[in-house]
Amino acid sequence: MYYTHTFDTLKPGEDAATCDLISGEKLRGWSAYMNSSILPNVTTKLKTIGKKRGTASSTHEKRDVVFSASSKFKKHKQCLIFYGETYFPNLEDEDHNDIQPLFIHETDNWQMPAEKYISAEKYYENTLFRANKTLLKTFGFKTDSLWALPKLCYLLLHDQVEEALQYIQSNADEENIGLEQLVYGLEKYNEEGLYHFSIADQQPQVNALAIACYFGQERVIHSLLKKEVYVDRLTLRDGYSAIHFLLIGPSSLETKLALLPTLIAAGVPVKFKNKYGKSAIDVCLEQLQNEKLAIALLDSDLGPELVSELLSSNDELDALSVEQSAGPCVLARCIANGWFELLSVIIKNANKKELNDYLMYESGIAGAILSHNNVDNLSIGLTALLDGLASKKMKLESDTRQHWVSCLNKRIVTEKVSDKLVVLVKSLNNFELLFHSRMQMSLSMDLLRIF
Repeated sequence: MYYTHTFDTLKPGEDAATCDLISGEKLRGWSAYMNSSILPNVTTKLKTIGKKRGTASSTHEKRDVVFSASSKFKKHKQCLIFYGETYFPNLEDEDHNDIQPLFIHETDNWQMPAEKYISAEKYYENTLFRANKTLLKTFGFKTDSLWALPKLCYLLLHDQVEEALQYIQSNADEENIGLEQLVYGLEKYNEEGLYHFSIADQQPQVNALAIACYFGQERVIHSLLKKEVYVDRLTLRDGYSAIHFLLIGPSSLETKLALLPTLIAAGVPVKFKNKYGKSAIDVCLEQLQNEKLAIALLDSDLGPELVSELLSSNDELDALSVEQSAGPCVLARCIANGWFELLSVIIKNANKKELNDYLMYESGIAGAILSHNNVDNLSIGLTALLDGLASKKMKLESDTRQHWVSCLNKRIVTEKVSDKLVVLVKSLNNFELLFHSRMQMSLSMDLLRIF
């Protein structure tokens, strides 16, 4: 894959050839990936130089912006290409909002979409496919309702599974060329009905594996994985992997649960966050509100790493709050929804220090105590949380415990709610005893093992 690393600025009149530019063909390809609102012409950019912004006057001068390959380029590594202030530190602040991250795969080359299509035309259907609004939105196409489809993608979209399996088996070349081709969107060119390929940065770069995962076509997915197709492609602008499409697709929960371990084991990106800062676990918790799918992800070998992300990233946790004012807290979300098994799985996979820091500084659980209407869920959830902490031989910081007790007492006094809240207060006050009891039990078991 390719990673934009060095941006050189030429002095006025300087010969571009002296800067070791990439070839004109490659530069032309990169121009298609650039956001046109930022770089109308990829080789030129108006940048502010001279006096600092905000002073009485400033000088504007046209300069050439050129690309060179990154020394950090590593094969088989997914990279995020972000055209932002890292590479354009002198851009005006308002310009940053127009720059989009692009997720480029190692197999992408410098050709334009039409050139790629022509070079692999034998792998494509002769007729164009008209996509409906659901497919357009799902796969990230904008107005490109007409698609040039690889033959395999055509079979999958028409649910011709047996024919698709035959096609996969007949594709005998080692490079899987026929299995790796991308769907291309086309736009109307003129009133006579002529069409042309959308520019490269408008092509989501969807492949057969993504489509098969979306529809939950299990046999096709297993066959593609057996052929060792690339599993780490992400859609160009949204950063969605095949697992994302499986999760949001129309297949049954049973199918999703059956395929998730297979895709994770095959190396489909799970931890990778899209341009919105969301990973697969966020899709399960926020968009789908599905405890079982979240547990399936966290019960994998990546469970501890995924939990670490949940406990450390305030940006993604903020959307998981019980209320906006409650602060970021995935544990409070579990209590609110009655996801007690998920709560236990999160605690089991959590690093002790991260979990302790998280409970000290977040306010979501306190917010849940003050506002949660379902007292039964609140009681069961807090009890499960305390039991989980005790089982991990973790103490609850005194300030945190006292704050929770204070919130519970406020509800008891003002609302005269269930006696279960009174029991919770006692549990919190006696948590140190529970902790020491667990420690003593653990010590006794260790002694028994020794003798």
